[in-house]
Amino acid sequence: MLGYFIFDVIHRDRRFRIIHCSSPDPNVDEVIAALREVSLSQPPADSYAFFTPNLELRRSQLQAIIAEAEFADRFPEVTKYFDTPSVHVVPFDHKGRLMNPPSGFPDLEVIVSAGMSKIFVDRKGLLTAQDGYHYAKPSGKHSQSFMRVGNVMASSAEIDFIAFASLRFIGDNIKRIYCDTGAIFPVAFAASRLRELLSPDARECLVESFGSFEGLKTFKFVLPSDSVVLISASTSGGLASLVSKRESLFSRDRIVTLFYFGESRPEFAVCDLGEGTHSSGTLDPFRSFEGKDECELCKKGWSLISLEGDQFLPGESRTEPVVIKATDTPGKWLSKFVETVHGYSIIKAQYTDSDDGSEQPFHIFLDAERLFAPAVLGEIPELSERLAWVIEQNVPYTLRRIITLSDPASIAMAESLRSKVAGVLRDEVSVVEANTIFSDIEGQTASSGSTIVVASTVSSGRSLHAVSQVLRAAQPNEQLHYLIGFARCPSKERLDELRANLTFGGKEHGFWLLSKVFIPLSREGREDAWACELELFKRIIRSAKSGEPIHALLRQRIVEIRNASSKAVKGLEHDVFLRTSAGKRMELQPNFAFLDFSYKQGEVSQAETYFLISSILHHMRNGGRNPRLGQHSFVRRILSPRCFDRFNDGVIQSAILRAALPAEIDYSTSELESKEMASIIKVLVQQSGNQIGEAAREFALALATKRLRLCRAELGEVCCSLEENADLLLQALGDEIANTQLR
Repeated sequence: MLGYFIFDVIHRDRRFRIIHCSSPDPNVDEVIAALREVSLSQPPADSYAFFTPNLELRRSQLQAIIAEAEFADRFPEVTKYFDTPSVHVVPFDHKGRLMNPPSGFPDLEVIVSAGMSKIFVDRKGLLTAQDGYHYAKPSGKHSQSFMRVGNVMASSAEIDFIAFASLRFIGDNIKRIYCDTGAIFPVAFAASRLRELLSPDARECLVESFGSFEGLKTFKFVLPSDSVVLISASTSGGLASLVSKRESLFSRDRIVTLFYFGESRPEFAVCDLGEGTHSSGTLDPFRSFEGKDECELCKKGWSLISLEGDQFLPGESRTEPVVIKATDTPGKWLSKFVETVHGYSIIKAQYTDSDDGSEQPFHIFLDAERLFAPAVLGEIPELSERLAWVIEQNVPYTLRRIITLSDPASIAMAESLRSKVAGVLRDEVSVVEANTIFSDIEGQTASSGSTIVVASTVSSGRSLHAVSQVLRAAQPNEQLHYLIGFARCPSKERLDELRANLTFGGKEHGFWLLSKVFIPLSREGREDAWACELELFKRIIRSAKSGEPIHALLRQRIVEIRNASSKAVKGLEHDVFLRTSAGKRMELQPNFAFLDFSYKQGEVSQAETYFLISSILHHMRNGGRNPRLGQHSFVRRILSPRCFDRFNDGVIQSAILRAALPAEIDYSTSELESKEMASIIKVLVQQSGNQIGEAAREFALALATKRLRLCRAELGEVCCSLEENADLLLQALGDEIANTQLR
């Protein structure tokens, strides 16, 4: 409460409640209100003590309040004690010494530590970066945490308490207080004022900031023999040592740290946070490292955020290029899954299953209806044998009903399951669509036998949760199991959560998967590369001269993308990307680093390649505690231009451009990466007629749709090379860039 700082000290199994009073005119209502507020969150105290400057008026005011009948009547309600605890007024003098403290009272060091620790914790003076990030402090040291005392300067009563705690280091002869940062000026001025009030020999101090580590290099101290240095916070005493070396006239006791939190015990510190005894929380110890070479966090690959100035403010956001490596694979499942389904037209890109195309497309579509058709499933041993094993080892003999989600793929899978168990089970098994259960719960209630719920594909699990909820009533014996074709969750954690939610209950429920993949949500709300492409091509057609040869090429591509949304085609497979300048489809070359099986050129489709790259980038964004493509307010991660040197297969380069988020290929944030990326693109454009430049059109498209960005100078250079190329599409894209981004 304004004018009062209240905290508890535990000493010898007793709780002392300290009320530091900085109100110039305290009264009963204020005191009772302040005590009541604390009593709502803290246990009762054994003793109460009012701290106040040793001024006759202030002492008499507080003593009068304690003696008032109104205080005696109202005090018990905030103490929660049957017997009213003792209440004392404890003044302090100009050297910060307590005068006539009651018997058994805690030592001053203990009281100061408890009070200042509480202030520091409550005001969040310690800032810790999330895993994967750490700080470079102005001292040059690296750490995941740093102390910002500026956050602590929030309450006049709390500042007065810190000033009182500092008085023992500020003698009567002190004329100047040098602070490492202007953020602690309030403490210096409050200490100077208290000293003037309490000592007839003291004079007002001048207060200056020398600007911490950076400012110390040029700052000139005046009359250091009559001065004291206040350092806001430290973990090692490094700044104090530097000041001592700079100014030999400063004795060691004239360089004082307000808050110290380090491994060693400080010599002159107002509060050692490592020994704080307080009830508001604890501070976890943290380590500092002497620069990059010694930093264990740097060695782990954690991103670095530079802190600048005397108030430790984060510097400007930094761009960090990331190279895709073989170790970025999300797991063995990726290569195994592609090996299992490649060649069967199962993996598609850019398909919307709504009749009017109003639904956002699946960037990655798994055609479960085709896969679970008997003719195809029988040709894939890995999945058909897995289904046979589930039936043989897990399907209960009491199975009477299969409930299927209402999509065609789930129905096909349910019928396949029924046909395979028909010769094994004694009783006939029925297949019921979930919509039927929803519309007639009472009529579809089964009190005996077992039920298996079948879903061809599951991502969020919302449909299965809805079925599970209804079956609490429609399957009262709880003999309920789940069979899923593809679990395509964004992470293993999400899949485990889905499994736990569905199988939770009084009885054990089966939960069986034929296959699982961890890829982005099927319809996540992110920019659609193909929608951008369509919009761009339609705009070029509208603006170009009638009859230009480029129209036919653009219209053909528009039709190609639109036809992919038909239920007959179900997405793009071999024309996911633009064709080369020679009019050929790009094909994946053998020996791609992320595939562990042998294949010939062209056997892995463009859609399967896009699936591979999407899975890898998704893992780089979200996998583990320190995702290599994870973004932070002060660290922007982009895909290094070297990725396109390492993976020089045109179809892989195109997949990266389409699967990357725009921020991940925004090279306008770094002049160095912009130059490197522009150099790569210009080579590809120059070689667009051969295999080296297969993806030139995709790079030009990414630039024209503003998904890929360069600095203006490099963009102009690339634009010129596009306009000079013989490929009409590259020319058109170059014109679009010139007209919309360079004018």
